[in-house]
Amino acid sequence: MFDRLKSLPLVVILTVLIWLYAEAQFTARQDNVRLAVKIASPPGDYTVRVVDGADDRAPNVVTFIVTLQGAKGQVEQLYQRSLGVSTTDEQFGPLPFTPKASELKPGETDIDAVGMFNSMRYFRDAGVIVTAANPPRVRLAVQARQADQVIKLDEMPITISALPGTLDRFNVELQPKSVTLTLVGPETAIAALRQRNTAKATLDIAPDDQPTQDFVRRKLNFVLPPGVRVRDGQTDVEFRLIRRPTS
Repeated sequence: MFDRLKSLPLVVILTVLIWLYAEAQFTARQDNVRLAVKIASPPGDYTVRVVDGADDRAPNVVTFIVTLQGAKGQVEQLYQRSLGVSTTDEQFGPLPFTPKASELKPGETDIDAVGMFNSMRYFRDAGVIVTAANPPRVRLAVQARQADQVIKLDEMPITISALPGTLDRFNVELQPKSVTLTLVGPETAIAALRQRNTAKATLDIAPDDQPTQDFVRRKLNFVLPPGVRVRDGQTDVEFRLIRRPTS
């Protein structure tokens, strides 16, 4: 092969090498990437609710297994972040998606998963596309939006979410230990909250969090009934990890 290359003009050789380099660096594929999507209701007359496949602990959050294709570095970065490994302080939570209100009508409708992912600015900015997804579709129940009602929840305790074993090794100090929130949402959902408070405030401890002397500020995650959202209140807290003494 090298003898053949010697007989070719230098420009041709350089072109071939550049093409091979570009092919290796800028075209990559990664299967079995786990991504979660949180589907929100659009502003306007309709609310949406995931019918099948939603996480019981987080309504309207659906987990997909996808295939990524694009620039090698970007694909690898997205894959590592989906595994919980990140080179930045940014938390890789569920990706937000809001269907267009103009494409909705009361009843049930299916959203194509590949089209949904590729419509997200997150992937467009990264130069990465999704070529396959499982499940391939997500079914939404679309309802006319009810008049919003308001509820105030005082001193809502904060739940710590961490990988198994983390809380065996560390204590978590919080400032404050609870938050007061004003929630707004459909009449039926707010009425259900008045009967039984199912709303939760969660602080996620990342795998790479380590003990620090100073407190670190982080956004809370809220598990709320479909259509309910935070209107007012403290949405972040300060925390630090303290290593438990070993015997």
